[in-house]
Amino acid sequence: MVHYEPTTHIVQVRDEDDTEKKIYNLTEDKVLPLGSGKLVHWEALKPGDVVLALYPLTTTFYPGEVVSLNSSTERLCIRFDGDEIDDDTGLLVVKEVPTYFVADKLL
Repeated sequence: MVHYEPTTHIVQVRDEDDTEKKIYNLTEDKVLPLGSGKLVHWEALKPGDVVLALYPLTTTFYPGEVVSLNSSTERLCIRFDGDEIDDDTGLLVVKEVPTYFVADKLL
């Protein structure tokens, strides 16, 4: 978030991964602050669910399938769409993601 104008409820945001640093003006209801409590609660998720989650070490959300979840750490193991098989292990690449980085349950 770059700036919030409370009188108009407009939020200016920018993708930090975007080299052009373009600023987008959004209405407040279109912005989902991470950790806001508006995200899907981890207890509602189960293996096989498709979610929209923050890809590790990026600022981009991608769809992926929940492979497993750890209720004690509130982290999910997700196989993101487009990730391939690991050449060394021959297994599908699975990323661990904190549940507060899950924006939505898609299926």
